[in-house]
This record gives sequence, structure tokens and C-alpha cells, in this order.
Amino acid sequence: MSDEELASLYEHCFAFIFPSTYEGFGMPVLEAMYHNAPVICLDSSSLPEVVGEAAIRIENADEAMFGAMEKILTDENLRQTLITNGAHQVAKFSWADGAKTIHSLFT
Repeated sequence: MSDEELASLYEHCFAFIFPSTYEGFGMPVLEAMYHNAPVICLDSSSLPEVVGEAAIRIENADEAMFGAMEKILTDENLRQTLITNGAHQVAKFSWADGAKTIHSLFT
């Protein structure tokens, strides 16, 4: 899938659901938030730090996932809040800052 196709999927989805139990960083959730997709993810691994308060974080991928999906489908205010908060959360991360941090570890 090309970057353009992936961006289009993020931009046209009603919500991005990410039930991963282990992530090294969580780039897919940042990509989704960058493209204004509200995010539902597990409250595990690096994801809480990456998404902050800009996503619905759930403890498990069973019934809680369905409840979170229902909330986004039925509460447009919540959905818009997640989109707005996602844009603010994404702004906290940059490749330049990441490169500076990694460089400082080696110097």
C-alpha cells in the first residue's frame, strides 16, 4: 500500500482501532491522529505515553473495545474532541526532536 493510499484510509475512516498489546513506539496511532482519525487503543506498552489523553484507551480488546466503538459512533462531541486532542498530541512529536534526543545519547 502506498503512503497516499494509507493516508486516504486514515482520512476517511470513522475511527482507527488499534488493539495491539505490544508496540515499540506506536507510530500507527500517531499517523492516524495526524490524519484526523479518532483513536481507540489498548492501555498498554508505549501507547498511553504516545496517545496521552487524545484517544480512548481500554484495558482489553474484548467487551471494552465494543463499548469504545459504540461511544465514537454515537457521540459526535466525543469524536470531535478526540480529533482535536489528537492534533495537539501529534504536535508534541517530531523527527527533528527525536534525532536530537538520539544524538544526545551518543555524544
